[in-house]
Amino acid sequence: MILKTPVPYDAFHFYIVPKGTTLYRGFPRVRDGKPVRDDFHFVTTHKEAASKYGVPFPLVTDREYKLVALDHKETLDLLYASAPPPIQRILDENYGHGTIRNSVFDNDVQFSKYLCTLGHDGYATRKMENRDAGRPDFHEELMFCDTSHLQIGETDLTDSQIEQVMLRMREKEHARQLKKSRKRKTSRSPPKFTLDGFKTPGGGGRRKTRRLMKPLFTTTRSA
Repeated sequence: MILKTPVPYDAFHFYIVPKGTTLYRGFPRVRDGKPVRDDFHFVTTHKEAASKYGVPFPLVTDREYKLVALDHKETLDLLYASAPPPIQRILDENYGHGTIRNSVFDNDVQFSKYLCTLGHDGYATRKMENRDAGRPDFHEELMFCDTSHLQIGETDLTDSQIEQVMLRMREKEHARQLKKSRKRKTSRSPPKFTLDGFKTPGGGGRRKTRRLMKPLFTTTRSA
């Protein structure tokens, strides 16, 4: 087991990942048989889990890492208490306050950037319950802020298999961007109402007009 009992340090608890540990990451982009590095990496402890995210490559740490234990309740409570509201919302919705995981890429990236600004090496969690009922538990997850000490090995996939994975990842990314675009359009379109106060689907429908009634009495202004 790579993620052993969290170790306390300065109020937080951390998972210690020793030098020489082999991990796996699915890289969505590969050029000339080599993975394209990102600013930081989400990795896991098993190749099968990494394969869901791209072409699986082994990563070997060439130094020790100390990763914040996000599934440790007291640690998460402390992190939550000092975080700005947008980060608190992500911790509630996507990290289930340490019990239920709901991975949403953009939110995961936003939280990771925030955690990295605090000077941490990254974070780690053991298996967590998946928010979607019926789906298996979310795999062990590790996020590294500094990837320069993760030495990338060779994948065991053939060139043909790599192309198949790359095609699948491009289709997946296209679907994700399309979903984001639709969500933005929906949020930009405020509800439209007729003069009677009834909502018209899509802002359409015939607009009703009202006749202005003549006043029954008139008033004269005295000099």
